[in-house]
Amino acid sequence: VGSCERNWKLLVACILVLGGLAVAVSLALGMEVSQNHAATDEPTVQPTSSPTHDRRPTLQVVEERGVVRCGFRRCGANGKYGCAVDYVDVCRFVASVLFGNSSKFDSVSVTLGNRFQVLQSRKADLLLSGDTHLVEREIKEPTTGVGFAFSTPFVYSGIKYLGDEDMVRCAEEEQRFDNCRQLKICVLANTTLSEIIARLFPSDFYTTMAPYELSERYLDGTCNTILHEFPRAWLL
Repeated sequence: VGSCERNWKLLVACILVLGGLAVAVSLALGMEVSQNHAATDEPTVQPTSSPTHDRRPTLQVVEERGVVRCGFRRCGANGKYGCAVDYVDVCRFVASVLFGNSSKFDSVSVTLGNRFQVLQSRKADLLLSGDTHLVEREIKEPTTGVGFAFSTPFVYSGIKYLGDEDMVRCAEEEQRFDNCRQLKICVLANTTLSEIIARLFPSDFYTTMAPYELSERYLDGTCNTILHEFPRAWLL
């Protein structure tokens, strides 16, 4: 797992996020004792509360259901699941291993903003959308408050500032004074990049947005610098 260094040689691991991290649930047992009446074994007529968490392992749930649910983001002009055909193929591989049939999977639509909530609620069994492996997400993912298990990284990339030469230097050196007060950074919303930039700069120095807006907002002057993944950044 890489750390965010000032020289911005940050390796970002794009990985599968596997659901089903065991959650420890404590059960408080109590006994009501009366000075005037002995405790009885008579059952209560009041129904007990429904369980709020299925404590079965994810693998057991998937095997009993008969299909694996893969979480994909829709992206691109045709709204295709997975953003890349490789992710769909990975889901087929998982289904083949589990059931001997590569068609035994369901596609679950997720977004950058809700993907971890969908996984935590078990509406999806795993995420296949190039999510970044961070220690923080293993221990306590910010949007859900729980940790998740990750596969071995299979794609690596870095991050890079693009734009006005002077403003790029300000961003790389994390300067916010003098000429650098004009710095305005555009960054993808609900991503590792937006989490990084929020740690480095006050909110008035950056704007978060959807992928298709990055180039438009740079051209209309909303920002003079873009923070993006490298080598994808050259496509902008």
